[in-house]
Amino acid sequence: GNIGNCCYGCLCPLCANASARSRFDGSNCLFNFCVLNPVVMRNIMREGYNIKGDCCTDILSGCCCGACAICQGLNEAGDRGPVTAQWGANRSPTPEEWRYNLCGCFGNCCNCLYGFLFPSHSMGR
Repeated sequence: GNIGNCCYGCLCPLCANASARSRFDGSNCLFNFCVLNPVVMRNIMREGYNIKGDCCTDILSGCCCGACAICQGLNEAGDRGPVTAQWGANRSPTPEEWRYNLCGCFGNCCNCLYGFLFPSHSMGR
């Protein structure tokens, strides 16, 4: 995943969660900041992009590792792009896997450490 997204998701999770939803569907970022949690955001994204899974995995992921779910959402929305109101654009016709692992930010410890120590430099990576 994107190191900048990982830093954003871990250091400012409420803002990152709101941004992920806004990137997904163009919804109001301030509204998302005030009312959205990682469980709901993950469920909306999974259903919108037609990603395999169920509400139980959304609940477990969002509750047990909210920062990871937020980072995953930021990466997915950045990669897949926004959806339309009718769920048409960027929606897979058949269910598919998440493109980014739930803990994808931590696949490379050096990149993770670099992102936390030098966040302004890692945003461009």
